[in-house]
Amino acid sequence: MADIEKIDPKSIKWDEIDKMDFSDEGKIALRNFLLNQPPPQAWIKKHPLYKNDYLPIDKVEFLLTGFFKSFRVEVKSVFQIANSVCVTVRLYYSDTWQDGVGAAPMQVDSGKNAMDSEAIKSNAVMLALPIAETNAVKDAADKIGKAFGRDLNRKDTLNYDHLIQDEEKFKNAKITEK
Repeated sequence: MADIEKIDPKSIKWDEIDKMDFSDEGKIALRNFLLNQPPPQAWIKKHPLYKNDYLPIDKVEFLLTGFFKSFRVEVKSVFQIANSVCVTVRLYYSDTWQDGVGAAPMQVDSGKNAMDSEAIKSNAVMLALPIAETNAVKDAADKIGKAFGRDLNRKDTLNYDHLIQDEEKFKNAKITEK
């Protein structure tokens, strides 16, 4: 059996993990390590309105395809809460899935109260629904790991390097502050 401690993490290729001479537990550790590497800094954007960091949907879909070769999104529900369109989705990848939620406000006429249903623009649902679905897909994906945007806006996070450093996986876990 190969020694997991002697692997250069940067040389690990997702598609080659199954061919490696590791236990199933070692292969899971390698996959989790890769999924929990941060996305490239150049991909991270600052939201113009909310000022938080986010990973655009094109990057999320690129990563889903790169890691898992294919994925599928099932819209589970669409509903309205107050003045927002809300969507729940199920993101299928590999042999598992993650649920996600997303919302987007419906546009109203300028100067009108957001809760005034008569002020809602005629195309408000058509504009808000795809945004809500995109937000739900990104919410589902970021639960998979840091590569998909998890931890972008968290102050304290765990470093996943310990997954490939020793057999006692959690003894060297360290909290890092951004």
